[in-house]
Amino acid sequence: MIRLYSTYYCPYALRTRMVFEEKRLAYERIEIDLKNKPADFHKVSPYGKVPVLVDGETRVYESAVINEYLNEKYPDPPLMPPTPEGRAYVRIWVDFANNHLMPAGFRARQAEADKREKAMDAFLGHLGTIEQEMGGKRWLAGEQYTLGDIAFAPVFARLMQEEGFDWSRFPNLDGWFERISARPSWPGTGGLEPPED
Repeated sequence: MIRLYSTYYCPYALRTRMVFEEKRLAYERIEIDLKNKPADFHKVSPYGKVPVLVDGETRVYESAVINEYLNEKYPDPPLMPPTPEGRAYVRIWVDFANNHLMPAGFRARQAEADKREKAMDAFLGHLGTIEQEMGGKRWLAGEQYTLGDIAFAPVFARLMQEEGFDWSRFPNLDGWFERISARPSWPGTGGLEPPED
């Protein structure tokens, strides 16, 4: 049985849970309280973070790496395009999610009142970049749902929890997230809600 060390509210762990659901893979989910980690958690996770996947003798950490590992080892259904060009395109957008959009969202949520507007403008600018890229497409890579879509999904799950967020500026993203949240894999991930006992 594959083990996944996860935290329900962690957007990176949510990505990996989404991949498990898309692949319909059985796994044991081990919930970690990041504010009160087990004393020996560093033996599983050298970075002290989730998600961490343990598949037999193989241990993988960092969500983007875990997700590609799962896609390569369990190829059905495929979550990356069939061509090198297509896979490079998806990886560029996963990098954008990791190094631009998600940090900007974190800064906007954590900013002090006098800096919040500037931080939110930066975050909205990144959303505008994706909105433009999504124009006329069903999924980020076109007709195929990929790890690129999964990389962005947790950001939008968080936005959906914020009252009063104006989606009218982002109609492409609004429609895109409706399609993601309608997929059978979405409710099975537990979203950003605590897991049921």
